[in-house]
Amino acid sequence: MKTFFALATCLIVLSSCTGSYQTSKCEGRQRSLRGIEGSYNFVVDGENQGFIFKVVRNGVGAYSLVANGESAAELITCVIDRKEFLELISPEAVIPFTRTNRTITSVDFDTAVLDAEGVTYESAPIPDWGLTLISLTSVISDGVLIRAAKPGLMTFVKR
Repeated sequence: MKTFFALATCLIVLSSCTGSYQTSKCEGRQRSLRGIEGSYNFVVDGENQGFIFKVVRNGVGAYSLVANGESAAELITCVIDRKEFLELISPEAVIPFTRTNRTITSVDFDTAVLDAEGVTYESAPIPDWGLTLISLTSVISDGVLIRAAKPGLMTFVKR
């Protein structure tokens, strides 16, 4: 139980320190990702946080992050322009992640790309972490998402 609450708290707190948008890119085109199920270590800015959780498939393109038998978060998945995306959908925002091989990484956004494409966003500097939180306030096209997405601080490394 302790691990579950700690993981859920970390996800909620750290999700507020990564990129987000308001409208899901995966909803309506969910697709299961081969090899994504399994156990993962939770890593922030290269430092293992000591949490292990499982990604468990619930249906086509639908997964749970599970710790100690309890779901800490729900994810939906899709492929956009050959890039695998995972979305943690909360009431406040959609938190995007990408997957490469054995690593799931939170997404931050390149503001130069957003500015050039006219995508509106809010930014909030977080000096203690040396980053700026970017929350998109307008809908982003698939092409701009692919170009603007860059790796964030939060990663899940498959064991």
